[in-house]
Amino acid sequence: MLRFYMKSCQPELSIIIPMRNEEGNAVPLFEEIRGVFGKPGIPWEAVFVDDASTDGTLGELKNLASQDPRVGVLILPTHQGKSAALAAGVSVARGGFWGMMDGDLQNCPADLLRMVEVLKSDPSVDFIQGMRRMRKDSFSKRVASRVGLYARRMVLGDSCPDSGCGLRAMRSKAGEQLPLHFEGMHRLLPYLCRVHGGKVLDMSVEHRPRHAGSSKYHVGPISRGLCGFLDLLAARWMKWRLRCDTHRKFLGPGES
Repeated sequence: MLRFYMKSCQPELSIIIPMRNEEGNAVPLFEEIRGVFGKPGIPWEAVFVDDASTDGTLGELKNLASQDPRVGVLILPTHQGKSAALAAGVSVARGGFWGMMDGDLQNCPADLLRMVEVLKSDPSVDFIQGMRRMRKDSFSKRVASRVGLYARRMVLGDSCPDSGCGLRAMRSKAGEQLPLHFEGMHRLLPYLCRVHGGKVLDMSVEHRPRHAGSSKYHVGPISRGLCGFLDLLAARWMKWRLRCDTHRKFLGPGES
């Protein structure tokens, strides 16, 4: 795993972005992030994680890293999946707040800024999960998401309306408790944060159509059905076996 180290000052916000075969999306995404977060004066860094792309994604990321000191790139030598890519990103994130978003331009960086502003203004909130409105996805993906929502409610009692949305923000102290090193856990982060005693908010966010790259979402009885159900059972087991004070408070930067 290779990293291009950033030269920028200590960031307040780390934006972690997993990428796999997103050629054509990396540059416009970063330009939009730079435009949105350049105005409010929040020190930030963008940590791109290339999950063994086979197209020109990595070349685009290397160019960004060479041009802007706020860009870091992690390279996974083999395809490991979204959870592992996020885990790799947060392992080097330096900010007291973490933002996560997909690399396909379907998430809006301005929505991430709104999330961070809520975290900064309300110390009681630990995690904010995006809730996509007017989804620009295929019919099969929307149906699969509805089935997943029903299954989460039945197995976990999870009330999160859209835990599959890749846009979210959190305090790093809360994020450090989340088991991203297990594949599939990125879909259950709001639930797992609540299990660890965190306060989670849902926020309505924009969802845009894909313009480049290829979708990584696959609907199938094994990849989404059986594996997804096993993930739910694993999360339920984690809650059952957890031994900690679930009423503790995750302290953010400068809090005591």
